[in-house]
Amino acid sequence: MNEKIIKRIHYISLVAIILLIIPSGLNPFYFSIFFLVLGVNMINGGLGVYEQSKKKHIVPIICGVVAIGFGIYRLVF
Repeated sequence: MNEKIIKRIHYISLVAIILLIIPSGLNPFYFSIFFLVLGVNMINGGLGVYEQSKKKHIVPIICGVVAIGFGIYRLVF
């Protein structure tokens, strides 16, 4: 992927995570959104690691998918 797009996604998701930390303790809806944004950030970082490493680490991508799945589960149920 383009490096500028990766950096933009990374910084926007970090700002969103920082802004959602306090409200997520007060409202379960923000807690679910927090996990969705955290998963996007993990997958974004994991793709950079996956493309640069020789061993092709997939753990950050799996963790991001699990975080997104948990966030969606919390939103639905």
